[in-house]
Amino acid sequence: MPLKETDVPVVPVVPVVPVVPVASVTPVTPVAQVLQVAGHGAIRAEPADNGTTLLKPYSVGEFAFYRCLFKGSEETQGAHIPPHIQELQSFVPSFFGLREEVEASVFQANTPLCAEHLQEPELESQSPTHAPKRPKVGDSALVERSDEIQWMRRFERIRRQLQELASAEQVDFGEDDSKHKTSEQARPSSRLYLCMENLMLPFERPCALDIKLGTQQYEPTSSVAKSSKHLQKAMRTTSASLGFRLSGMAGYDTHLQRSFVRRKNAHRSLEQSEIVAELLLFFHDGTQVRVNVLAAVVDAVSRIYDRFVRDQALLLIYSGSLLIAFDGEEASKHDTAPSVTVRLIDFVHSLPSFGQRDQSLMFGMEGLLKALRDALVQADDHHEYIARTMHENDAEV
Repeated sequence: MPLKETDVPVVPVVPVVPVVPVASVTPVTPVAQVLQVAGHGAIRAEPADNGTTLLKPYSVGEFAFYRCLFKGSEETQGAHIPPHIQELQSFVPSFFGLREEVEASVFQANTPLCAEHLQEPELESQSPTHAPKRPKVGDSALVERSDEIQWMRRFERIRRQLQELASAEQVDFGEDDSKHKTSEQARPSSRLYLCMENLMLPFERPCALDIKLGTQQYEPTSSVAKSSKHLQKAMRTTSASLGFRLSGMAGYDTHLQRSFVRRKNAHRSLEQSEIVAELLLFFHDGTQVRVNVLAAVVDAVSRIYDRFVRDQALLLIYSGSLLIAFDGEEASKHDTAPSVTVRLIDFVHSLPSFGQRDQSLMFGMEGLLKALRDALVQADDHHEYIARTMHENDAEV
């Protein structure tokens, strides 16, 4: 539902100072290439594996999310993963674990997902409310609900354990969360990164669009000052009215054979009436809109909405994003089926929902789907806007 000016929770802030100790092995050389069109912390490709892996600055919420979403092989045996979580696994980037950068070198954790630092006691010892007994086989609805409850409790427990580790360990873990540490606590010689799948790797001329989803981009436990700041930003952009806003794009003009970039500052000033034209700009090849790519993206976004977002009640994803990517050169060849990548990303502020539907995310995905479908219908329109805008902030890539 759309936001109102009064929707600011009066809740005391819960400080987050994430730290996970990591053992080190053979060093690899870091690279400085940035592979993102939005966001705060710099994402870098890993040259040792030909760019397959991206290094993203560590955060408690995102590591806990991926740690729980992709279990280590030693934990998967006998586990029952909720159907919506199984669906979600195919809609996010692959996750490979943690790495620690020490004195300008990058080291890999010596066990998958640093499991040795996440001792997970039985649920009964963590909460006065004991985990329910697993229903008998045959009652599929009760079995599925039991799996969902256990998964959410596990996610909550992992998140809490990571936060507790922060009080005992001192590692400089990245740009966003390091502001919570004092200069005496900081250790600039040691920094943690999440190892993620490089979604741009298959593309020679990558085109990418980052879309911030939802009307609410702050956790319920955020301070009044922080929640007010994000609420005001939502009201100034299309986040409040449409449920999403564009956060940055990189496109490719095949006619001029050069890339063009639109930064988040330009997108924040967009009016609601300009969203469809801006989407068409992203899919434009300098001569015409890549309608085949746009249609494929509509199908992919619909699939994520239908199979995960619409009915799930396990996660509240605050300030999450959707990444759309394709090859600008290949996509202009109309005799071949376009290859597009559409993934949910950015789970720093994700929380277990315990049965609550993520209305903010649903509203954003529904608004985005409508805008994309409107763009398909208006693919032959907005020529003046596209011609004026395409290269006003262009950049050779």
